[in-house]
Amino acid sequence: MTTQARPEPIGNPAFRHDRSTNADRSCATNLTADKQNVPIRGRERGAPATFAMLAKPSPNVLQPAVLTCGVCGAEVPGDATLCPKCVAPINVASIGDLAGDTDFCLTSLLQVLAEARRQQRATVGPCDLWDAYLSAFWARPETAIILWAEAKAALDAIQAIGRPSSPWLELGCGDGVHAALLNGWRFESSFDVFHATNAGAADAYATFDATGFAPAITAQGRQIAVGVDLKPGAVERAAALGVFERVEQADVTKLPVPDVSMGVVFSNMLGQLDEDAIAATLQEVHRVLRPGGVLLVSAMAEGFGDRLFFHPQADQAEAANDHAAARRLRRLDRGRHAFETARSIDDWRDRFASAGLSHVESRPLIGEPVLQFWDTGLRPFFPQFKAARDSLCDAKAWDVVKPLLLAGLDALLRPLLAEAIDPAGPAGMHVHVVRKPE
Repeated sequence: MTTQARPEPIGNPAFRHDRSTNADRSCATNLTADKQNVPIRGRERGAPATFAMLAKPSPNVLQPAVLTCGVCGAEVPGDATLCPKCVAPINVASIGDLAGDTDFCLTSLLQVLAEARRQQRATVGPCDLWDAYLSAFWARPETAIILWAEAKAALDAIQAIGRPSSPWLELGCGDGVHAALLNGWRFESSFDVFHATNAGAADAYATFDATGFAPAITAQGRQIAVGVDLKPGAVERAAALGVFERVEQADVTKLPVPDVSMGVVFSNMLGQLDEDAIAATLQEVHRVLRPGGVLLVSAMAEGFGDRLFFHPQADQAEAANDHAAARRLRRLDRGRHAFETARSIDDWRDRFASAGLSHVESRPLIGEPVLQFWDTGLRPFFPQFKAARDSLCDAKAWDVVKPLLLAGLDALLRPLLAEAIDPAGPAGMHVHVVRKPE
């Protein structure tokens, strides 16, 4: 969820590879209350009272009927939020354009974090996997927590099935960091995913300059056989990371992978595709998986859009005929509600069966407090964070400052971790565990 980088989910017990430590094994939830008794926050929050804090809306601009995606070249409707083929932003405010709304965004973020702390019902012990994700995605901790939960659920599922976790194929590998951390690779403490990013752009990772990009690997994990992505910038980043045997710029509906060659296929972007592309991709997955091989699909859960922060408030403003506030709130949403079509577990099960694959289970993750933190997050402040980081690097001070920063972020986010891997209420995401019959 690129990490998209995304987005975007999961979890239960913990799979540990050969380099596991006692700290790793303590990465588990310690429930302190019956989650059936925990109230789930609804849509009653009083945010409309703070609408005056929002920046003035930009004038409406007529959109052409059809646009061409600048990343993959696909033709998309002129009013599309994201490209339906590669999920590149189409009509999404750039991060730089959110500068006028920082007060409102900060108020919203603090509201979400305060509510998460109020509802906290569990703790999560020391966890090397979480530390690695927070270090790599420190300026976008909303991404770190989603991807950590997603990775933990995937590893737990592989352990439960008891299948070899290689060769590994990553569909929509993005910059490759998510796949690397999930598979046990670790990098020097100063490493992060923000090298050569355009902090003010709609897609900060669209281009890549490899100058000075030489991440030092401190621990080698499982080799990742193939990474596939449609975005050329993402492919360049992933290839430069040094953890893939090969990275291909390709359409996931036509995989450049031999038949019956993969042990595990992982994707957190499959749910972002249209119906025909999902069907074609699942047929390709069936072709490349070995008998008994595993497919792991991380996808948004049904109804996730109703539990976001900005989009439901935009609907409320629209219903109250405050159309200006609705437009501004939808700009802050930045396409989150349209990130992918939320499908039910039964719908996914039918799709897997149509491709000759067997659904094993769907692991829930990402409770409402985490989903709302993902929606608010630190996006509007990213340009300032990156500028400060670059200045500290130039001054040779980043190695001193970053550990202090991570300690503060960790303390701030601790109340959210249990909700990420063991949600008290409806899940915002699922990791669907699927097998190809023997």
